[in-house]
Amino acid sequence: MELDAVLAVFGAFREACSWVPLESISVFGRCRRRRASLRVGALVMVMMTGLMFACAEKGARPVNTMSPREGRDKVVELVVDTTKQLDVEGWWARDGESAPDVCSLAGGAQGASYRYSQEAPEGTDFLGDARRVAAYWESLGMSVRVADSTRRPAVFGEGGPVLRASFDTGAAAGTYRVGAVARCAPGYAAGLLREDNAQREAGVVLPGDEGVREQADPRPTPTQEPPAEPSE
Repeated sequence: MELDAVLAVFGAFREACSWVPLESISVFGRCRRRRASLRVGALVMVMMTGLMFACAEKGARPVNTMSPREGRDKVVELVVDTTKQLDVEGWWARDGESAPDVCSLAGGAQGASYRYSQEAPEGTDFLGDARRVAAYWESLGMSVRVADSTRRPAVFGEGGPVLRASFDTGAAAGTYRVGAVARCAPGYAAGLLREDNAQREAGVVLPGDEGVREQADPRPTPTQEPPAEPSE
């Protein structure tokens, strides 16, 4: 009876953490060897503790509960709020509106994930700005790494409200860039894009549209010569 109770508890946790290999849970072997002398309550407690540590060591797989558009809103919010941490003006969405891309869900199924970025003329304190962005992202629960081996550092973040994000103090000639990608969620990227564009055509301003501006055509505008006077 004691062993049956232990196996029942193990089965429940095994199902919850099915990716944990049996051989990694050494406490199970100890429980079997001592089943004749341990009480059921003690066995259950030891089993639960061992399994929890095994799951923690392997790392829990985060489950995305947001829809693609909820992920888009988080991405846009992160980018915009990050730009507000810097004493830099002139931010704009050089790459256009926030748009969905195809991504891979667990099991290989296709999903959708929005991306968004903004750029601005560079600041004057490259390292200080990188550290400010890193500190802000850490406050959101993100895992952050600062690459500062050059005079133009970059910041890379993962987790928190988005899948990943980056801040580059040398994205292009004389510019800063903040970008982020949402977690993959069930959805059809092409269909989402069609629906988004239909809303824009109807006059709806979607999250991330505010930073988009029309770029001037660099080509000179041809001038039309006035028609020649008819000769008599």
